[in-house]
Amino acid sequence: MTSPNGRADASPYAAFAGQPAAEFLLHEPPMVLLDRVVEVDRDGALCTCRTGFDSLFCLPGRGVPGWTAIEFMAQCIAVSAGACARAEKRPIPLGLLLGTRHMKLQHGVFDPDREYRVESRLNFKDDSGMAAHECRVLQGATVVAQARLTAKEIQRGEDSGVQLP
Repeated sequence: MTSPNGRADASPYAAFAGQPAAEFLLHEPPMVLLDRVVEVDRDGALCTCRTGFDSLFCLPGRGVPGWTAIEFMAQCIAVSAGACARAEKRPIPLGLLLGTRHMKLQHGVFDPDREYRVESRLNFKDDSGMAAHECRVLQGATVVAQARLTAKEIQRGEDSGVQLP
């Protein structure tokens, strides 16, 4: 991006584009379902996801069930939170998925071995870390899943009292 004065913006998030999504998640394989970060900032993310035959959720002869879109979306939200934490030199926060509203699926399964794009955009966030996000899964330009997810971000570290092993 370029600022009004014609200089390139020095966003701390620009360096995260192209990195593995796993770099911003607390998940371990095989639960890391997103592949790469396309773009990210404090208000959302765009990531890629390949639904391979080796996916934990792939049903032989069918594909990945549509309901896994909720986890794709939740991980996309977590990528944004993780990138924000890294930019601010904080530990990656815990995230709790609290609810899903207005879920729409175009198909019952995601085709195996196809790449999808997953987007999240922050609607609002309160001081306690509770937030609502608009999320979509796209195949090309076609929206194949969308929902509003409510999640709570929990900071961790020495000051928070929340520690992970």
